[in-house]
Amino acid sequence: VAGHDGDPSVIQPLYHPHTGMLYYLSDQSGYYNLYRAGGARPSSILPVDSDFGGTSPGWTLGQQGFRFLPDDGRLVAHYPRDGRSVLLVADVRDPDKPAVDIVRYDTHQGLPRTISDVVPGSHGTLYLLGAGPATPPAIYRWNPSSPSSPEILRSSSKVTFPDSLLSTPTRIEFPTSGGLTSFGYHYPPKNDRYRCTTESSPPLLVKAHGGPTSCASTAYDPSIQFWTSRGFSVLDVDYSGSTGYGKDYRRRLRRRWGVADVDDVCAGAAFLAQRGLADPQRSCIDGRSAGGFTVLGALTFRDVFRAGTSSYGIGDLTAL
Repeated sequence: VAGHDGDPSVIQPLYHPHTGMLYYLSDQSGYYNLYRAGGARPSSILPVDSDFGGTSPGWTLGQQGFRFLPDDGRLVAHYPRDGRSVLLVADVRDPDKPAVDIVRYDTHQGLPRTISDVVPGSHGTLYLLGAGPATPPAIYRWNPSSPSSPEILRSSSKVTFPDSLLSTPTRIEFPTSGGLTSFGYHYPPKNDRYRCTTESSPPLLVKAHGGPTSCASTAYDPSIQFWTSRGFSVLDVDYSGSTGYGKDYRRRLRRRWGVADVDDVCAGAAFLAQRGLADPQRSCIDGRSAGGFTVLGALTFRDVFRAGTSSYGIGDLTAL
């Protein structure tokens, strides 16, 4: 049906409950977009310069970045845009036409900043798994036809903190090796009870996610807020190879794992230091699994970080 030439990645096949047509995600266009099988060749029905499919890489089990409403068969899907999730509802029931009547929703309608899954219910009701920088992951119930904000049905944590302690991330772009651009989320220090009067810039903690094709999340993370509430600046890097930026970005790690990712975390630290947002003499780094491999590479081959923590990091690629 698709992917027979061996290059495009094809994931998350799903049949339409009313028409029986097969839908799936493919990165044939350069991004994971929605395709419909049938006719002489599969057709892209909703082209967007963003990756549908969820916040985790395609090899993660259980993801479904799009679904169909059981009552009327409309499509509901989500994708990232500038560090925030966009939820859309569209009519795809005509097998000969692309998606029509497309309506997009985001934080302006009260949706969580990050949406990792959507499950449709009856009468247009949607159940969302979402979170935000100050909101732990939770299950939300929401109906797009209702003017009310989503209702939290169950939260993963009942612990709350005042806004005076919670740092809100800003998505940044910074230059890296080869004249390329990489991305990350910068969390400035935040604790209204204290003010530093002796230093011009804060110490920095750079974080490298696992995968290596996973991605950073802006969901509430106590392991980040711990440091920002104690005077640290934190940079959560979506280094080359991360999901969410298209096929070319994801493939930048091919034959360069341990090189491109190391370049990016070092470039991100330098970017913040040049703008006075971090002290280059007090920069450190941590990472888990594949991110731990990045940590080891940065500490071994570069002179950027003063300390680092590799949690169950990969130490030998040939042993994988």
